[in-house]
Amino acid sequence: MGRGDQVIQQAIRALRADGIRVALDDFGTGFASLTHLLTVPVDVIKIDKLFVDHLEPDGVSVTIVEGLIRTAKKMGIRIVAEGIETEEQVEQLRAIGCTLGQGYIFSPAVNRDTTTALLLEHAQGILRPRNTARSGVA
Repeated sequence: MGRGDQVIQQAIRALRADGIRVALDDFGTGFASLTHLLTVPVDVIKIDKLFVDHLEPDGVSVTIVEGLIRTAKKMGIRIVAEGIETEEQVEQLRAIGCTLGQGYIFSPAVNRDTTTALLLEHAQGILRPRNTARSGVA
């Protein structure tokens, strides 16, 4: 992001035209800001782990994440919370309307071969959730 915003916008539009979904990673920190929602056509916003780490009832982080969720829904953008590590975070995110997430609570990072095997198992319908209380939601 930066000076080449027009080039980036065109590249993203071309990717989307080919059926590729585009995510804005680490949203809310660094270069991924609200301004980009005006100029960069994305399909998914990935809320930075920093906000997930600081989720507290009635806290500022919850307010920010709730606002992002409402904004994204109105814009037709999906929200994914990054860095979920505890059941408490899962429950807090569910309570404020975030239904997608990633983090060690679901799976540690895996290499390419393991990812391929998991995707093949899922495609064949034989993948079983490790913990049914957590399957499919964050």
